[in-house]
Amino acid sequence: MDHCAQNLEYARSLLLRLEHDSSNIKIQNRKQAMQADLQSKRNEIKRLSQRLQELNDLAVNSDDDEDEEQEEDEAETQSKWTAASHTVPSQNGDHNNLDHGDKSIQSPSTTTSAALRSRHPRIASTPAATTSASLFPPNFKPPSTNVDLDPNLSQTEALLSHNRREQENLTDSLLDLVSQFKASAIQFQTSLESEKDVLAQATSGLDKNATGMEVAGRRMGTLRRMTEGKGWWARMKIYGLIVLLYVVALVIIFVLPKLRF
Repeated sequence: MDHCAQNLEYARSLLLRLEHDSSNIKIQNRKQAMQADLQSKRNEIKRLSQRLQELNDLAVNSDDDEDEEQEEDEAETQSKWTAASHTVPSQNGDHNNLDHGDKSIQSPSTTTSAALRSRHPRIASTPAATTSASLFPPNFKPPSTNVDLDPNLSQTEALLSHNRREQENLTDSLLDLVSQFKASAIQFQTSLESEKDVLAQATSGLDKNATGMEVAGRRMGTLRRMTEGKGWWARMKIYGLIVLLYVVALVIIFVLPKLRF
């Protein structure tokens, strides 16, 4: 889970870096396509984050349930052992009383048989067998040490295996997403390198246009100074010069051809 969370943080940092770099793209079509792709990646990262949070919650709940079930099983086992420990001494006491009665009954016969010489040797009873019989009577059953299996254990195991598969799928999706981010970053860097020449040409063209506009502005200023820079008297002189040139043109056209020298 921690590894998946680290992968998500790394993917989110790559996404933020790509979004910051995409704002510097000058071509609008490519910029819009890049932003749409990054938005889809952001939605996918958000979905994966929500799924990871759900898996974490399920893991915490399953751990709590397992702890509670383990405590219940331990309490039940302890109660069984306590009941068995109270039952064994009472049974041992009864069988000890029976053994004392048997010994008191058999003592005269033992004395008589000692006075007479028996042709068959007396078989001595082993103390171990007597102790075993007194401690564990025939009808005694030791308490079972096997803890009853939880009926929900199979369901818990199925849930854990499902969560494990979900975690593996989530890890694979994160790895694919990181690889896609890396490929997008490399492609974006390549596009920026290819756009540098276009940007340089556009910058030089803008510089030339700015120079041409400055020259045109200077020429327009010169013309303005020539026409209006000297006031109304200069304007009247220009009008008089125009009239004089008009009269000279009429004389040349109509009068000079009639003169004969």
